[in-house]
Amino acid sequence: MILDKFFERLDKIYSQDDVKITNDGFNSERITSFRVNTIKSNNEEIEEFLSSNKIDFKKIDFIENTYILDKKDEFFIKGSPIFYDWKIYLQGIASLIPAIILNPITGDKVLDVTASPGSKTTQICAMMWNKWEIIACEKNQIRFDKLNHNLNIQWCNIAESIKMDSINLKDKFKNWYFDKILFDAPCSAEWRINLWNEKSYWFWTEKNILDKQKLQLEIFESIVPLLSSGWEVVYSTCTIAPEENEEVINTICEKYGLAIEEISLDFEFTRPGLTEFNGKKYSEEMKKTLRILPSKISEGFFIAKLRKI
Repeated sequence: MILDKFFERLDKIYSQDDVKITNDGFNSERITSFRVNTIKSNNEEIEEFLSSNKIDFKKIDFIENTYILDKKDEFFIKGSPIFYDWKIYLQGIASLIPAIILNPITGDKVLDVTASPGSKTTQICAMMWNKWEIIACEKNQIRFDKLNHNLNIQWCNIAESIKMDSINLKDKFKNWYFDKILFDAPCSAEWRINLWNEKSYWFWTEKNILDKQKLQLEIFESIVPLLSSGWEVVYSTCTIAPEENEEVINTICEKYGLAIEEISLDFEFTRPGLTEFNGKKYSEEMKKTLRILPSKISEGFFIAKLRKI
C-alpha cells in the first residue's frame, strides 16, 4: 500500500496519542472555518447575518476575526451575500496562523514569497489596514491569475503582484530590503491525505519529499539576503515531513546564523518541533518551532519564525 511507509514515518514523528488524533483527522471531514475580511466588513455584521439565518457559529479565541461552522452549513454560506460579496473568506484554521505569527503592522514592507492563491496575502493586507506595501510573488500563470483575482475582489490595494520564479528574487530586489517575509513554501502537502480518497495521496513518495526540500532550500537562499537585519521571516508548510520542516530550518539557520524565535499559541493541537528524525539530529532550538497536528479541526502545518541578526 502507498501509505504504509507514510504511517511508519508518522509513528516516528508523533506519540501514540498524537498518531490517533492525526489518523482521526485523515479519516474525517474537517469543520468549515472562515475569517472576516475587515476591509469590507466587520464581526458584528457577519454575526448578525449568521444569527438571523439561524446558523450556529463559534468565534476562535486565538485568531482574530475567525469563526468555525458545522460542515453542513458550508453550502448555505457559499450561496450567501457575505460570501459572494467577499465579506468573508473560507480558510483553514492552520492556514491562518503563519500570518498571525508574522504579525505585520502598518509601516512594514512585506514580501509574500509564493503567494497564490492569495489567502495569506489578503489576510496580511487586512492586518495592515490596507496601508503601506506588500510584494506578492507567483511564477505559475494560472496561479498568478488566481492571486490577482483574490487581491482585486478583496480590495487589497497595497499588494503588488509580480510573476516570477521565487528562486530569482534576490536578483530582482538586490537593492531592496524587507521588514517581514512570509515564505509559505511549496511542499508535499501531506495535510491533504484523506484515507477514503486515493486521489488525495497517490502523489506521496519519499522522493517527492526530498525534491520539495531541494526547492525550499533554493528559494530560502534567494530570500534571506532580502531581509533587513533585526527583522523576521516566517516559514510554513502544510506537510508533516521533517525533511521539509525542521531539517530545512536547521540547514538555513546553520548557514546564515538566523535566530529561531519561540512561537507560543494557545491551541490544543500544537506541538514543539522535532530535534531528531531517522537518526538525524537537529538543533535543540527546533523546540521553538511549531507543529500543528492534522485533526478534525485543522490541517497539518509546520511554522518557524526566524530573525536575521
